[in-house]
Amino acid sequence: MSFAVLGQVFSISGKKIFNWYRNVLSCFTDPLVQEALHHHDTVDKDLIDKITQSPKTIFVPIFCIENWGPNMTIDDKNIGGEGYTIIANKDTGKIALMIMTTKSHLICALLQKVPISVRMGVKSITKDLASGYDWVARTMMMNASRIADKFHVIKLALEALQAVRIRHRQAVLSKP
Repeated sequence: MSFAVLGQVFSISGKKIFNWYRNVLSCFTDPLVQEALHHHDTVDKDLIDKITQSPKTIFVPIFCIENWGPNMTIDDKNIGGEGYTIIANKDTGKIALMIMTTKSHLICALLQKVPISVRMGVKSITKDLASGYDWVARTMMMNASRIADKFHVIKLALEALQAVRIRHRQAVLSKP
């Protein structure tokens, strides 16, 4: 639900509700909250900032060990032009980890902070077919069964079907 809809329901400006939420309810401006948001940030030594000539900071806005469970999912999302990796609990829908990279070695380094007992408690992990995410699943959640997500399976099946259809069409058209 957007702030504009809430504003219509309560006959208040959506912008006013947003500012009230951001500045009062969420503690967004509290320095301690801001510091906690960046507690798990890391550095990518392979990427150098062109302006400061220092390694790029990789933000980790969400790192909640309590959101882990036996059925997890890992996927990438593009947010504001940046690639993020999100690991979420399939049963509750809560995000356990969100990191501003898709590089498997940086994800694995951060997952080292999750207790081994929690990672070993993962029974299944649903992921896309990217080799980096397979590596993360195999090395960080060794007890988990790795499951390909349905979107990518269906996409591969449709591509294979299209290739067969084109091959048969070309065979029919090439007959005299």
